[in-house]
Amino acid sequence: MKPKFESTQDGLEIIDPIERHRDRLITHEPVTPQSVDENQVPYPIGTAVEITTDRISLPEVNSVYVRGKDKSITTEVQPDERVILSQNKHALDISSSIKVYLILDSNVEIYSDRDRTHIKLDKHRRIVIGARSYHTRPARTIETTAAPSDLMKAVSAFGSALKTTTAERSFPTARGHPPAIEINDKLSIPKEIKQPKTDIKLAVPPTLKHVFTITPLAYYLGAKIIPKAKPQLITGSGFSYSLDLREEFETTVERVLKHVFFLDCIVRTEGITPLPLHEREMIESNLRFDPSVLYEQSLSKQLETYLESSFSLTEPFLPEWRLKVQLEKTPEHIPFLPFIANNLAIVEVREKTSQLPNPTIKQFWSSREGSKFESPTPISAYTNSITQTPTEESIRIEVICNDSSMNSELTSVYSTYSDRDDFPIDVTIHHRLTKAELGKVLVQESDFIHYIGHIDSNGVRCSDGRLDVATLNSVNAKSFFLNACQSNNQGIQLIESGSVGGVVTSSDVQNSDAVHAGSVIARLLNQGFPLYGAIDILRKVTDIGHQYHVVGDGLSVIAQTNNGAPNMCSISKPRGNLTLELYEYLSIPNMDIGGIFYPYIQSIDTHHLVPKKFGPLSVTKPELLEFLELENIPVLLNDELRWSDEISVNEL
Repeated sequence: MKPKFESTQDGLEIIDPIERHRDRLITHEPVTPQSVDENQVPYPIGTAVEITTDRISLPEVNSVYVRGKDKSITTEVQPDERVILSQNKHALDISSSIKVYLILDSNVEIYSDRDRTHIKLDKHRRIVIGARSYHTRPARTIETTAAPSDLMKAVSAFGSALKTTTAERSFPTARGHPPAIEINDKLSIPKEIKQPKTDIKLAVPPTLKHVFTITPLAYYLGAKIIPKAKPQLITGSGFSYSLDLREEFETTVERVLKHVFFLDCIVRTEGITPLPLHEREMIESNLRFDPSVLYEQSLSKQLETYLESSFSLTEPFLPEWRLKVQLEKTPEHIPFLPFIANNLAIVEVREKTSQLPNPTIKQFWSSREGSKFESPTPISAYTNSITQTPTEESIRIEVICNDSSMNSELTSVYSTYSDRDDFPIDVTIHHRLTKAELGKVLVQESDFIHYIGHIDSNGVRCSDGRLDVATLNSVNAKSFFLNACQSNNQGIQLIESGSVGGVVTSSDVQNSDAVHAGSVIARLLNQGFPLYGAIDILRKVTDIGHQYHVVGDGLSVIAQTNNGAPNMCSISKPRGNLTLELYEYLSIPNMDIGGIFYPYIQSIDTHHLVPKKFGPLSVTKPELLEFLELENIPVLLNDELRWSDEISVNEL
């Protein structure tokens, strides 16, 4: 389904029924959107309308990009800037939870105050507005046998989902979802799937281990996988590069993917999005090539040049590859490959160690400061996410409290989930449900279930006994939080039955600890953090965080972020000087790896790759106060989790 436009009392609301996102455009007066041909917006969109107004305000502080006739960015307007554009036809690019373009012919003034970004025209004029969802899902399905020779051909078709083979494919929105894979008795690739002509080949031995490992790199390069005893990357000019030099094959492939991807992020700054990039400034003096020259070269030439550069040059500046997956050498894991490639995950392959009536892989989430945890992920977590029914309704959250002694958590999380004035969320509370009543809540359509109570080996405790969710035919709750002792197994069953991702416990949890953890996680999820991000932050701020982990897809989100990538900061005062560190998290799909983040701090004038830890950075008190006022984010202050809207100037 395409984005929809709806009139409000003071403007428009753009609704993305697939990702369940909403964006507001405030015109300060009622307007009536009229549908127009999508071709009036010279950029990829799903829907276009026109309105007449003399100004548009964004409900949060945001950057606005002005694109020229060649579609490249000519002007970047940051929140601390005021820019006046002369009378002309302008294309304004706004990136929030939905991609929005404004096409207008006017003098334009763009500036921000503390709460909003404003776009003012010289008078009432016609504005064409285009919108597209960031959502991607497999467009086709490939059937293949489990034979490595057939699987090589199937994975070679993954590059068909790339929207470009230039360095811009390092932007997350330029990478479409690879086709799905099903196991059958013969290889069948739909004729609509066209492999890009990149002249790149990846030669590997014909084994499941080698094909599994090479899959994300093959997808990113649009490469053809061919059988050969010695693993190599081969370009059209005859250049070859060994993929098992002095290290294991898996390690070499990982380093090549990260190295090539990062250098693409540097080179793409010479393209249609020439934004200043912090990582380019840090590395440019040591590069052995000119990015502006290499940008115009073929992919083969770019790869040859990249691989002549040392890995040690790029390693200190790489974005954090927080997701690694562990597969087993078994045909049952073949259907995972499109989803692993889509996430550009690092792959480890192990011998088959368990029987698989329900195939499950392990996702490992980590960061450079040492935090690491794993999440068991059945294939159903991925398939459930792409079969979710689009809807324009509000986000539905069900809060269940089956233990009256934990009513304090109920009160806390209800107020938290109901606290988004900018985003429609319907919260329903349930007390002491019976087995039948709990089953009904789990079966009905909802976006998130927050369960407070008790779970043991026999199931979820209800007022009349225990419900084992494995007995349910289906579950239609997208995500969940089972805040109860030893809830891991019931969480896995929810994923098997229809959910996408959830937070569970692996051991017994004290009631008081559960109340604290529940309140923290609820607020983080409500601000747009993915499941893995909520757990990562919980572990930074409390020891009980290690009793909680993710099952299913750790990138699942409940609500949209207000602006860009979800992030938290840490404030310290070494030797009396204010120091700030920023932690940026992934937010699929527009803030996947390779996305860019701009810290709105006066002394910063470059973008940064996500996900990443940024800093430490020395800041003045006025700079810090201005930053904290822009957006309500979690803050680690004096080793305590706070929120930016709660911190007083005296505490700094």
